[in-house]
Amino acid sequence: MPRSTGLLHDPANHARFRFESDGLHYLADHHGRIAAISGYMRDHLLQDYQLPVDALLDLPDGLTAHEWSYEERPPVTAVAPSGVSSASSRRPSHWPDPASRPDPGAIW
Repeated sequence: MPRSTGLLHDPANHARFRFESDGLHYLADHHGRIAAISGYMRDHLLQDYQLPVDALLDLPDGLTAHEWSYEERPPVTAVAPSGVSSASSRRPSHWPDPASRPDPGAIW
């Protein structure tokens, strides 16, 4: 799933373009599918890399149709086992106490 290409970022780098083109065409020639993250990327791969239409798969922003759908879910109420923390949990005990820093308000 190319999110960018050398042709977009460094058009003078012919070796990179050839490397990417060879790899994409290898995939297409062996019945692989190449995801296009946008209409722009789809057109770019078709026109500039000359990929066959049937090798491309639309995957807007790299998400499947199911991932684009939203369904209301009940809140998570499970309690994590002892010793397990998450990004929204308390500071792990092995981290330094922020109050002990010279500037407790600084980002570190």
